[in-house]
Amino acid sequence: MKSSKTWIKAAGVSLTLLGALHLIANFLGPKSAEVPEVIRLMEAYEIDMMGTHTLLSFHKGFSLMTGLFMIAIGVIQLAHASKIDRSILRTLILFTFLSLAVSLYYFHPLAYGLILIGLIFQLVAFAKVKS
Repeated sequence: MKSSKTWIKAAGVSLTLLGALHLIANFLGPKSAEVPEVIRLMEAYEIDMMGTHTLLSFHKGFSLMTGLFMIAIGVIQLAHASKIDRSILRTLILFTFLSLAVSLYYFHPLAYGLILIGLIFQLVAFAKVKS
């Protein structure tokens, strides 16, 4: 049987992979005929919130943060698997579950599939870790 440490690391790999793929797709993602028009519209829509920003800048910023957040959560799990206890796992499970719920509505199957795999591995680790 795999120890909880192995399951925590497996969850970390899944979430790190998702974050890395998200960042790669952000810069090298598929292009279609509609993309230039959508980008033009997003650049034209300005939001005045402590300075003027475009919808495109918000989108890019949140997209980068999402990728970096997933990488950070994954790396934390990989680097500290032996120190992660039930209380930390509860927090990781909560945020991974919330990420899954959001991704089911907004994202594609690869994204929510990797989050689901990470969540399942976290749940298995939770069952195996000593209280």
